[in-house]
Amino acid sequence: AAPSFRVTEAKGRYGADGAVRFTARASSSQYGPLGVDVTGSAANPLIRVAAPRPGVGIGLADATATIRSEKGVWLIAGKGASDYGPLTANIAATTGRGPLAIEVRPGTSFSGVNLTGRLVQGAAGPFAGTLFASGSGIDGQVALSNAGGYQHALIDAKAAQARLEGPVGLTIDRAFLKADAVMT
Repeated sequence: AAPSFRVTEAKGRYGADGAVRFTARASSSQYGPLGVDVTGSAANPLIRVAAPRPGVGIGLADATATIRSEKGVWLIAGKGASDYGPLTANIAATTGRGPLAIEVRPGTSFSGVNLTGRLVQGAAGPFAGTLFASGSGIDGQVALSNAGGYQHALIDAKAAQARLEGPVGLTIDRAFLKADAVMT
């Protein structure tokens, strides 16, 4: 089900010169307030999103993102805070020319753990590709693939003297994780 956002304010205009200006404010009992501002043009919009306290299971707060289109690629830069530490996003998503492809670029991190990789959505829906994680004492990867139309994940990760930076203060002396999962 949708998070039941209630739009509290919306205004915008589309100029004869192709310029777009749109502002919306909404609120959800589950995710809190959300603000969206769009400028630029329909062909090359610049979208700014702000969510002061969306939570999403990790205490996510002060989340902001800037999304812009450049030659058919959506470039997403974001940041926020969580119970486990800060997060940053530097992501490129290609749509419209073939399958959805998501490139998690350097500069993407969660609580000091750097994330990189490339995922491509197959025709059946599941993604294929590998995400790599390294930093704060954690090193590993998640390889995604299609298993009969379901998302398959092979996880191989280890932690040694790992410490996540947030207020929760999660520390891991030593851990090894090898998992083979199919999400049905």
